[in-house]
Amino acid sequence: MIPMTAALDAEQRLRAALLESESAAEAIWRLHEARVGHILLSRAVATVFGLTLLEARQAVAGAVECQGIQHPEPQGEVGLCWPDREAGVLDYLERNSPLWQHQAAQPAAYQAHFLPSWEAPMLLSVELQPVPILKVLVAEPFSGPDSQGRVRVPRWPVPISMNTALKSWSAQALLTERVLPALEHRAIAAVQDVDIQASGVGIDGITILASVHLKGQVTRFRVWSPTPERDPGAHAFLSLLLNLTLDHFPQGKIHAAARDVAGYLFPRR
Repeated sequence: MIPMTAALDAEQRLRAALLESESAAEAIWRLHEARVGHILLSRAVATVFGLTLLEARQAVAGAVECQGIQHPEPQGEVGLCWPDREAGVLDYLERNSPLWQHQAAQPAAYQAHFLPSWEAPMLLSVELQPVPILKVLVAEPFSGPDSQGRVRVPRWPVPISMNTALKSWSAQALLTERVLPALEHRAIAAVQDVDIQASGVGIDGITILASVHLKGQVTRFRVWSPTPERDPGAHAFLSLLLNLTLDHFPQGKIHAAARDVAGYLFPRR
């Protein structure tokens, strides 16, 4: 049996570490490095954060793994393989989020998967029949999956192992006919300008997988953190989609996610 004084000491040390750390994971890592002991540390995490012992053990293991892994800089062009984490994020969403699966499969004239490095993934689509409608789906941020397929959700107070459905939020809004010519014009320019084989890789940025369905033809393309200088067509098209989202959903989770994603394309509002 663990002495009560030792358990209380571990709890006190964890609370003190939380005050000095930037995250719960860092605080747990500090006590791990101080050799508090896995059992004592797990029990302290369970008490401080109101977790079960199983959840606490997972949180400790996750914090140790998170703090201990060194992320190497990408070496040249590596295409769509690891460490292009965003491709794995999309794959996970499409396999494990029923709402994402459903919306992604719906026929749409324009569709874009926004997969940022740190913020919430977001799916935008514009359907034209019977009336123009903008549909938005946002999933909570999650890390990974890593090369072993593991994912974690950074829910406060500690990261948790991903074993439940991702939280998600969806909304839709009717569009006026007057926005359609601009959307079509920019979509055509995006298809013409973008190198469909482009594969950016980096630590901080955003992958966007888009599709344009016009006149019976579907064109899909991928861009990495597009800029007006490097990808003028894609940047203009995607910026218009984001601006429509920000204008039609002026508050709440949808607006916050669109604002965060827009920060990768143009200055934040």
